[in-house]
Amino acid sequence: MTGRQRQQVLSAVLLVLAIPCALTTTAFAQTYMFNRADYATGPGPVALAVGDFNHDGRMDVVVGNTQQGSDSVSVLLGKPDGTFNAAVSYPVDGSPSGIAVGDFNNDGKLDLVVISGFESTAGISILLGNGNGTFQHFAFFAAGVSPTGVAVGDFNHDGNLDIAISDNAGSNGVDILLGKGNGTFDAPENYATANDPRMVVLADLNGDHNLDLATANSASGTVSVLLGNGDGTFQSHQDVKTLAGTLSLAVGDLRHAGKLDIVAGCQVQSEVSVLLSIGDGAFQSAVNYPVPAGVDLVTVGDFDGNGKLDVAVTNGAASGMVSVLPGNGDGTLQAAVAFGAGSYPIGLAVADFNSDGILDLVTANDVDTFPGSISVLLSNGKSFFAGRSDYNISNASLTGAYSGIAAADLNGDGKPDLIVPVTFANQLSVLLNKGNGTFESFATYTLPTNPNAVATGDFNNDHQVDVAVVNSGGNGTISVLLNAGGGTFPTSTQYSIGGSGNGIAVGDFNKDGNLDIVATNLTNNTVSVLLGTGTGTFPSYVTYPTGNFPYGVAVGDFNHDGWPDLAVTNKRDGTVSILLNKGDGSGTFLPKVDYMVGGSPLSIAMGSFRGKGKPIDLAVATDQGDGGIAVLLGNGDGTFQTAVTYDTGLFAYAVVAGDFNNDGKLDLAVAVNPGGSFGFITLMPGQGDGTFPTQLTLVTGTLPWGIVAADFNKDGGLDLATNDGTQSDTGGVTVALNDPVVGLFPSVLNFGPQKVGTTSKPKKGTLSNPGATPLHVISIIARGDFAETNNCPASLTTGKHCTITVTFKPTQMGKRIGSVTIKDTAHTSPQTVSLTGTGT
Repeated sequence: MTGRQRQQVLSAVLLVLAIPCALTTTAFAQTYMFNRADYATGPGPVALAVGDFNHDGRMDVVVGNTQQGSDSVSVLLGKPDGTFNAAVSYPVDGSPSGIAVGDFNNDGKLDLVVISGFESTAGISILLGNGNGTFQHFAFFAAGVSPTGVAVGDFNHDGNLDIAISDNAGSNGVDILLGKGNGTFDAPENYATANDPRMVVLADLNGDHNLDLATANSASGTVSVLLGNGDGTFQSHQDVKTLAGTLSLAVGDLRHAGKLDIVAGCQVQSEVSVLLSIGDGAFQSAVNYPVPAGVDLVTVGDFDGNGKLDVAVTNGAASGMVSVLPGNGDGTLQAAVAFGAGSYPIGLAVADFNSDGILDLVTANDVDTFPGSISVLLSNGKSFFAGRSDYNISNASLTGAYSGIAAADLNGDGKPDLIVPVTFANQLSVLLNKGNGTFESFATYTLPTNPNAVATGDFNNDHQVDVAVVNSGGNGTISVLLNAGGGTFPTSTQYSIGGSGNGIAVGDFNKDGNLDIVATNLTNNTVSVLLGTGTGTFPSYVTYPTGNFPYGVAVGDFNHDGWPDLAVTNKRDGTVSILLNKGDGSGTFLPKVDYMVGGSPLSIAMGSFRGKGKPIDLAVATDQGDGGIAVLLGNGDGTFQTAVTYDTGLFAYAVVAGDFNNDGKLDLAVAVNPGGSFGFITLMPGQGDGTFPTQLTLVTGTLPWGIVAADFNKDGGLDLATNDGTQSDTGGVTVALNDPVVGLFPSVLNFGPQKVGTTSKPKKGTLSNPGATPLHVISIIARGDFAETNNCPASLTTGKHCTITVTFKPTQMGKRIGSVTIKDTAHTSPQTVSLTGTGT
């Protein structure tokens, strides 16, 4: 499918349904991790719209599937907790490039209009809704030559919905199909626009209460405005200059001025253009704002609940990102903040999917596989769609953190702190945790040349966490920094390892109760084992051969004999070396056994990927995208099965294991490095059988080299941190918090008439936790002539829900209003259920 075909329209937020001839797919995930979950669709979804398709008060999603000849739309019905049922797909005429929804036959049930095709086959498919989330078979209507965008509205004030289609071949204009109110339409009338219209939006742009049209014109780099006459006809287009490659439009009052402004997305130049309305259908000159990558689609909404409209964009198909440009409320925008989405996000829509009062985003991810997917990003009402913070690590001019990162409680306050070697500044940076997932300014400690990786442990048995750093420069050393109390490290002692160091790990190899250290020697093709004395000293080392260019090292009991063994990644021969402990109390090791993993192995993570009590397995980051992660399942006797690889799309640099979705199964988190302006974390949920079939991405700082997992804000969810280089070698740390989210349903309860002084029948609502992190319920309070009871525990764990029961007892006649206010640990707290009733 061409780029032209891919462009689709974000239509009016109306609603939609589905039909029973279809293929049901399996959702990727039902738990929100880091405020995001992905759900399966048909292959190659590009067009996207949202609405309540089955009249249950929940927002649903419909996408148009364009790949593998699917020629279908998929409907995903929303659940009360903000998750979605499995997609059901319905045929349409041709590859759908745009979707809009509305009630075209005036039966109170939402219908679909889907555009597709070229020349003689171009047209629209109308799928009438049955009102229960299903759709009738489509009816086809010819329209346009190359339709690229669609929107619906009542252009002639007759109470029937009409259709506008942008057509960028032949006529270069907008085709208007006036609705008859029975699901059929008059023949299209064409109105000219500037060259190459890709998207059409509807709004009253001049305040005369008639719907007007605006189109995004890619080749001409303009927006065409066609003012409506109110009778279904439109005036000649007036053009406003934007940027070449403008593909998409959104409309909103960015200044709270009572005038609708236009935001245009430019794919080629990676910018959005803001056109502020003068009020009469004309606009000021465009003001442009950069975004991280090309804009396929743009929309507006108040995503942080501050009353100011923000702008959201999909950042070019290949980026796997969406960005939000926070609005200042005066028509200007702040710098873009990027968030991870699925692969090739094309479609974009806005709705409050979990009824917490804050708008969320959904993207359609145009992958040429079955299934495709949508990504739902729940706003946390604080930092948009995920709790991400970036921290400096040094005042030096060159601070690139091309190294490992560790987390440990250095000052004994029960909160994990961050420890980062600052590679080019020859420093160790310590960031103490404030306790809420944010960190104090860095403290730095001088180290020898090029500190490269870090490990922690109590090396002198004083019940404080100490630090060991391996240094890649000079003659090859490790630096041991003993904790002087409060997480301070006034001195360091250097110990030779006999070669250029790179990886480091800790374990009690001779089981004498004292921690020992192992470090890799890149150029010598060995690891050095330093047995600890228990006083914080490591007087000597013994080396053991490994594969070529040993990079990372991990410690675990691979043969279940109670003695810690070694696993080493060998960058230059694509192998992992396993060195089993002799188990005789000497702290020495048997000769290596190598296992092929491919690529250039860098980092290694361990865990029982098949459940507790099962053998230890290995996951290896291989510095590549194809086969970026290699998983070796352990046999329990110190041997491993043949590696199974998983593509990460981008270069996999580091990997850590942890249960990020709180399902009792170990997952993987991978620092992936595209080498551009952004880095990513790829989350790979484990199935509990040693497989990791799906992925979810987060955005980090540039060039992430290391990754660590810990519960930084002590909320019961496992968080992540990466240490980052940057293209200018000014490194930093990115912290991503796995915050709690909430599902509330319904958000409105209407009790109707009730005799004064009497109590109504109860109505019920549901409070849910669709996220990975426990949701702590602080209080639930009813106000007005309403009372509530509930069975909500102090903490809702993943996937759990509770019931809030409300009754109405009016104290006087007339309309009565009230609310149930819920305070909890989600950042969108408090949530509100609006209550109404009438005293009689």
